[in-house]
Amino acid sequence: MRIEVLDAVTATPFIIPHYHRNDFAYVEIHTTECLFVATNGLPEVLGCVRYCVEEDVPLLRSMVVDKPYQGRGIGNKLLRHFEEYLQSKNIQNTHLVCSSRLNGFYNQIGFKKIDLADTPKFLLERIRERDPDFVKMNCMCRP
Repeated sequence: MRIEVLDAVTATPFIIPHYHRNDFAYVEIHTTECLFVATNGLPEVLGCVRYCVEEDVPLLRSMVVDKPYQGRGIGNKLLRHFEEYLQSKNIQNTHLVCSSRLNGFYNQIGFKKIDLADTPKFLLERIRERDPDFVKMNCMCRP
């Protein structure tokens, strides 16, 4: 397995089917995204991390590992590769929105849960859409 870093135009034909296989009914890849793709050779996608800057906020948009490959360390490898990218580009204050049960996973590379008051407004709205009571989801930041 290797990890390829692809631009949105190159990755879209491979990533859309990957998301659909993993029960995402709708996914829109923005042209500004950078994608980290775990593969044994394209077009096969084992997992991916989607990254972009949105409203001047560096953002891990999503991370998905194909169900048959979960539990094999692919997510950890993707996350470490993403961390190396952030360090090499000196990117700070990267945010993500995730299920609270994944906080420990993202803590591995320095993401910390942040208070709702410190959450960028557009991300707060995304959380509210999926979790109106703010119980299951939260925002994290990697300083």
